[in-house]
Formats: sequence, C-alpha cells, structure tokens
Amino acid sequence: MADIMLEATSADVALLNAGTLRSDAIHPVGSFKLKDLMAILPMIDFITVLKISGKILRIWWTFLEIYESCYLTMMKSKLP
Repeated sequence: MADIMLEATSADVALLNAGTLRSDAIHPVGSFKLKDLMAILPMIDFITVLKISGKILRIWWTFLEIYESCYLTMMKSKLP
C-alpha cells in the first residue's frame, strides 16, 4: 500500500496507519477485484502530502518510535 501511495503522489516517504488495513488474507497472484480491495480497505481515506525537511521527519519519526515503545509497554503490563 505504501508503494502505491508513493507512486500516486511522487513523494519520497509514505506512512500508513496500521489500522487502515483490515484483512490478513493472502491474496493469490492473478485477478484482484474491487471486492478484494474493499476487504483490505473498507473505509475511504485521503492521502495527505506534506512538504517537510528531513530534520522535521527525523523528529517526527523519533516521536513515533517513543510512542510505540510506551504503547507496547502499557499493553504488556495489561497481560495476565
């Protein structure tokens, strides 16, 4: 999906929210129909293109890594 976003926008980086993808099915090689796409992406989302510096991207990426680490730690503490 990120590759498609890159191709559609000519951007250098594409980020996709993991919650966007709603299918864990393995799709075989061959025809890919609209119903297959709707199973993976049941909600229509917009692609937003931002023009930012590499420095800002690194700061934002660091924030995402810290957030993910905190979230995973919190989720592990809730396990029995």
